[in-house]
Amino acid sequence: MNIDTQELLAQYERGPRELDALLSEHPNANLDVAHSPGGWTIRQIVHHISDGDDLWAMAIKAALAASGVHYTHDWYTTDNACFIPLDYSGRSIEPALALFRATRGHITQLLRHLPPDAWERYIMFKNQDMPKFEKATVALIVQIQATHALEHITEIRTMLETPGNKYNEEKRS
Repeated sequence: MNIDTQELLAQYERGPRELDALLSEHPNANLDVAHSPGGWTIRQIVHHISDGDDLWAMAIKAALAASGVHYTHDWYTTDNACFIPLDYSGRSIEPALALFRATRGHITQLLRHLPPDAWERYIMFKNQDMPKFEKATVALIVQIQATHALEHITEIRTMLETPGNKYNEEKRS
C-alpha cells in the first residue's frame, strides 16, 4: 500500500471514531429537530451515513472480487427518498452506529490484507440518473465514502455546537 492509499484509509477509518466522539460529547442532544425547515435531523443523517456505507461496502467487495463487473443501485435513489420507507426518523441510532463501525472495520481489514493493486480494481457503475455505466475504482469509492461521512459529521458538529442552537437543549418528552 503506498502513502496515498494509507492516508485515504486513515481518513476512511476516522469516520466512526469522530461520529462516536461527537455524539458522546453531547449525550443529551435532541436528535429529532431539523436544522432548517424540511432539513434532516441528526438521527436521519446518522442513518443515512450508515446505510450509505453499507450500500457501498458491497460495491467495494464486488470490485475486489470481480473487477470490471457491472453494478447498480437501481433501488437507492439520489433524492434520498429511501429515508421514508426505511424510517430514518423513527429508529434508534445505536444499531446504525454499530453497523457504521463494523462496515468500516471490515472494509479496512480487507484492504489492508489485499495487495496494493486491489485499490485499482473497479466496478462499472450505473444508477437510475446515469445514462451509461461508468468506471469506479475501489480507491474512488473509498475516497467518496470517507469524504461523505466526514462532511456529514461536520454538519452534525455544526448543528450540535452552534451557541443557542436548539440541538443543545435536552430532548423534552
